[in-house]
Amino acid sequence: SNYAPRSQRVYVTRIRGRRFKRVVLPDSYQAERMAANLSAVAAARIYPRPIFVKERELWVEYLEGRSIESVDAQLVTQMAQLLACLNRHAPRRMATGETPFLAALQLDLEYLGQVGVLEVASARELAARAEQLAPAELWVGYDCTDAILKNFILDPTGRLLAVDVESLGADQLIGWGAAKRAPSSVRRAS
Repeated sequence: SNYAPRSQRVYVTRIRGRRFKRVVLPDSYQAERMAANLSAVAAARIYPRPIFVKERELWVEYLEGRSIESVDAQLVTQMAQLLACLNRHAPRRMATGETPFLAALQLDLEYLGQVGVLEVASARELAARAEQLAPAELWVGYDCTDAILKNFILDPTGRLLAVDVESLGADQLIGWGAAKRAPSSVRRAS
């Protein structure tokens, strides 16, 4: 996961008629990390730009727009374009063994076996299959770790923007954020 469980507080603050989003995080490390991620992709203008960070507070621009009520072909296209723009920023190919992803999957499977969600033998079999099927290399970079509709808005021109600053992750398995949220009907079709 990119950050600790959601324990931040978010406020909308108005100064001289302008609105800003003030995010208070559990510690200064998380605030600095989130600000660095937002700064890295600021030129793309798909996430709020950071204004300043002080101790455990991060202030970002407030993005105006409307909530997304339904999904249509145009929104799917816009989402693909937004994620592609994000994923193009500093991607790198890494040997799978140099990333934490396969080890994390194996640890999760072991845990599920230990607590009885999976039979121990099934968990071990799945871990072995994951090891066999894992590609030699993975693409790692910036990704939206929580690609759900409530984390996006359409600005006044109809452009899709991400507003959940916590969902911007660096050193992520590219595409995983959208893939884990894809409806089962979409997954089956691919």
